[in-house]
Amino acid sequence: MIISKKIDKFDKKMKILLFDTDKNGNLVSKEDMPEFAGREDLANVLYYTKSVERQRLMEEVIKGEISPIKMFIELQTMDINDVASRMRLPVSKVKKHLTFEGFKQITIEELQKYSIIFDVSVADFFQFLILDEKVECQIKNFNERIIQKINVLTLK
Repeated sequence: MIISKKIDKFDKKMKILLFDTDKNGNLVSKEDMPEFAGREDLANVLYYTKSVERQRLMEEVIKGEISPIKMFIELQTMDINDVASRMRLPVSKVKKHLTFEGFKQITIEELQKYSIIFDVSVADFFQFLILDEKVECQIKNFNERIIQKINVLTLK
């Protein structure tokens, strides 16, 4: 997982894509601003809170208190039943994967499924890359998210 030391700020570029039907029953999309548009202070508190949460979870993974699977479930505000359903696994098996000992027994195929659910690379379950504020990354995943190419760029 790549983590920047720079805390994100609300940049007014974020849009929410909504879907509705027109009078003929056709699907139409429209863009909307998030609820906190015009309230950058509120948005920045949300970004800061997420950053602190990510840091806390990373420390718990490093200490072996939780598994990377539990970290991603919490970061993405999911629940175990939803993840188990998407994985097509019993809830008990997903619960086992939440511990570090259980995580050690996960198969590559299961990691691939988790990577799709969490929209991350398989590599993100095994590493933390901490970026300085003057660096950014471009990431591309290949071969069903097993291979990851990271291009590190220095900002000017």
